[in-house]
Amino acid sequence: MATLPFTHKAIAGFQIVYTVTVVDANGNPIAFTGTEPLAATVWSGGQQVSLFAPLVQWNQAPSGTIDITYSAANTQGLAIGFYEVLISRTDVTIALSEGYLEIVPAPGTATTDLCTIPFARMSLAAYTFTLAQLDFLPYAISVVSQAVKRYCGDNQFFQQTYTEEYDIFLDGTITLRQLPVNWIQRIQATPTTALTIQNTLSGATDAWVYFTQTGDDVNGLVVTGMTLNVIVGGVQTTTAVVFTANETIASFAAAINATGNGWNAIPDATYGAWPVTELINTNLPGGPITGSGATFDVYSDDLGSDARLDTLGAGVVLVGRQYRASGPKWGPDWMEFDSPEMRAGRVKVTYNAGWSALPKDLQWAVADLAKRLSVIAALDPTVAAESIEQFAKSYRQIIDLMTPAHRQVLAQYRIHHA
Repeated sequence: MATLPFTHKAIAGFQIVYTVTVVDANGNPIAFTGTEPLAATVWSGGQQVSLFAPLVQWNQAPSGTIDITYSAANTQGLAIGFYEVLISRTDVTIALSEGYLEIVPAPGTATTDLCTIPFARMSLAAYTFTLAQLDFLPYAISVVSQAVKRYCGDNQFFQQTYTEEYDIFLDGTITLRQLPVNWIQRIQATPTTALTIQNTLSGATDAWVYFTQTGDDVNGLVVTGMTLNVIVGGVQTTTAVVFTANETIASFAAAINATGNGWNAIPDATYGAWPVTELINTNLPGGPITGSGATFDVYSDDLGSDARLDTLGAGVVLVGRQYRASGPKWGPDWMEFDSPEMRAGRVKVTYNAGWSALPKDLQWAVADLAKRLSVIAALDPTVAAESIEQFAKSYRQIIDLMTPAHRQVLAQYRIHHA
């Protein structure tokens, strides 16, 4: 049994129902009794895990039609893009139909693209697109947008609140990554231990802990809890502790202690009342049976009027060296090169940056580069040059498509590279 591959489009957070017809190899509908049990699954493709199972039921079994429902709950949490769909019979493990589900943004929701489709169509009105190029244009804009962001120092451009950590330069400054900086909401400094985790289980030969997270470093990570690992007699025991609503460091420590198995979490008397979201270095593991145990810090100080934001719009903030020990606050310490233990300070900055409306010249550059990418889509999309003698290949990058006009426009958004 087979059917032509389908492509269903759904708006994130909305429900939609499609009807699929099961046909044979010649394209003729296949009749069913309607008693055959059906199932469907949606996944990211390849060997990725299943994301959800949409509702499937017979529409008209004698004509081989099946209704598949993508509910609002199904589409709400999906990233924008394409997913694979398989409809099957569960009684005999037969695939009835397969295709794709395209998730598009809900109206009025935020986007990561640096150019809208209407703007691209208008700015490229003099260019005649083929049907295939029109279909590819939204994806070309997404590809180019990511490349332009990287080219401009990972600037995201959209106005929003950013929270980032920085090592302080020797002169007591940091350079914020997102531009333009509109205002700074908070600067936190002085990492101080707020949680210590130990394992005292008799016979334990090794133990480690790490925070569990969802998402990725590009689209955002969310810490959901911690995984505890201990090995006794060659057997590893793994215990997951999940954050609860409004979790404090002290209540999280109590949850760890409740797991038993030698785990002992000690919150700081002062910072234990802070929320677990204030913990830093959550992307690094800890060793609970070495030294004093695994320690995790919070930024214990909030910088006030000492900080200064430059007036040139380059995102430079003067925060001082933030030494815990003695030494000058501004500029290099006189023991900087003699005492290795005098480590550079570190701060976490929460600030508002970006444009409320993307600059038109930026959108033009993205639209025109998307057009150029669409033009070469019919060619070999990877090889820019090849040397038979050296059997070497160089690969096209978006930057290779830039003309002097593109570089001139984007130069004003590359302050960190000036």
